[in-house]
Amino acid sequence: MLSTWEEREGYSPLDERLPALAPVIAPLSKDEKAARQRLHVRRTYYRKLNLLQTLRDEVNQLEAEYERLVDKRQRDETYESVAGVTDLVGPDKVLADKYANLAEMKGQLRRQNEAMRVALLEYTQVAQRLQMVMETEDLTDAEHSGYSSDDTVTDLAMQRRSSLPSVMLPSLKTPVTLELCYEIGQRAYSEISWFRSSPHFITSGVSVFGWRDKRVRDGERVKFMLHKTFYGITEFDLSLRSWSVIGSPTRMKSLFSPAMRPQVLPIQVVDEDNVVMLRQFSTPDGKVVVESVFLTTRLEVPGGHLIVTRSLSRDLLAPYVPMDTTHHQWDDFFVWVLSQSSGEHGQDCTLCLGGEFDVLMTVGSEAWLMELLFMVLRWETAVLGPIFSIQSS
Repeated sequence: MLSTWEEREGYSPLDERLPALAPVIAPLSKDEKAARQRLHVRRTYYRKLNLLQTLRDEVNQLEAEYERLVDKRQRDETYESVAGVTDLVGPDKVLADKYANLAEMKGQLRRQNEAMRVALLEYTQVAQRLQMVMETEDLTDAEHSGYSSDDTVTDLAMQRRSSLPSVMLPSLKTPVTLELCYEIGQRAYSEISWFRSSPHFITSGVSVFGWRDKRVRDGERVKFMLHKTFYGITEFDLSLRSWSVIGSPTRMKSLFSPAMRPQVLPIQVVDEDNVVMLRQFSTPDGKVVVESVFLTTRLEVPGGHLIVTRSLSRDLLAPYVPMDTTHHQWDDFFVWVLSQSSGEHGQDCTLCLGGEFDVLMTVGSEAWLMELLFMVLRWETAVLGPIFSIQSS
């Protein structure tokens, strides 16, 4: 039976195997006090480790007991559901037993399916990180090398060298920090929340492939949003797929019309949730290039996840003077994707895709809205597959 002091100090059988603290016989020297203090700290450390392991073992035992009780409760409920039919004999009793077994198996398969879903999401995250690293290395190697027969050089890099003008990547004065990424993400979320709650907006009132629009003018900028509910796919799954497209320079390029001759190149991979990129659009003759250096960041928000692509201040860039005679224009843009859980059990996802345009782009023309819709449909195709398919006769 442990004493009150032993219980308070977390005494365990491990103490019997630890070096004992010798009683103090005489005043201790400075070195002896230090040695005694080290021994005391060591005993305390191992005592806490042992207590922590004991608690972990108890948690595992309680979880196993909980699973056993849940299984027993499900079996009891299953048997109760067929208990109303009394005096089952012969084939009826066999069917009742089979029904109970199938109900129990159904519960086991449901739990197994949930575990496999979680594992699949983890594998998808790892694959996405590897893809981003490989793309960054391939594109960087391609920029610093001439024609190569190396199989590791991607088709994108080969195509860029052969059909598009060479790109001089701007550099940053100092690397972008996680603190700056977090600040940009939080500021964007505040602006998005204000826009979504604003009652002063206009809409076309139509639905195209399930997408509905909303926009409002704010000074010299037009804020817009398209929203749609996706059924049968969770918010986490859809946000992860969205990030695999938007967070990848190679796949992001596919969201833009080929007529814009887009190029998207990585500048800095801050971490798995933050990437700095360069985006360029060029005219068919290649004499004018519109470019942006922007941050793509992903963050968790109440009820879901937010992906933000926002131009960085040019003050963050090192002096940048293109070597060719091409006319370069800088473009500031802001686009975001917000995914939130919906449905009774969170089995569906409501997705909002929005951003900002300059007012001059929208005056007297709906072409910008059509191009925006095409970009959204390209995103949906890249994330979920074709929107419609041609059926064979």
